[in-house]
Amino acid sequence: MFKFALVLASALSVLAAPAAAQVDGGLQKMASQVAKAKLTSQPYPVGFNVPNVDQSKSPWVAISSKQAAEGLPDSERKRSYSVAANLDWNGDGILDQAYMARNTSQQAVIVRLGGNKGQVVAFKAEGQWGSGEEIIAAGRRIIVNFPETSMAILTAEGGKPTVRYLGD
Repeated sequence: MFKFALVLASALSVLAAPAAAQVDGGLQKMASQVAKAKLTSQPYPVGFNVPNVDQSKSPWVAISSKQAAEGLPDSERKRSYSVAANLDWNGDGILDQAYMARNTSQQAVIVRLGGNKGQVVAFKAEGQWGSGEEIIAAGRRIIVNFPETSMAILTAEGGKPTVRYLGD
């Protein structure tokens, strides 16, 4: 737990920098640390206490970098937000693609498994993206950055997708 807390403190100090370029570098640095860190925070199942939505009526749709910033004032927007990442999510040696998506009432991170093995919902919550959130690959993990509030680590290392919140 102590090692993970040090990684968190180090990363948050880098992310507190005001310039967008520093934040991007901070996310990269944090991703390399999170990829190696032992995860000790409480794992939650994906979509914990979030109702299922009928996908035939409200399918997941990938968001764009521009949509990731919709709720921010123009002065706080970056040129580009990371809304997709490539990684070996399930550890089978085949590259997978994670992307941010939304339906009519929820936000999600979807992982499209390589080798046509289908897709997995790796994160799901009520609400919509649009406050500068981003995702970044961290080894076999995905970091979801919720600026100014928190970060989540998405992993399937135990064979089942889980969500861990930094500082939890």
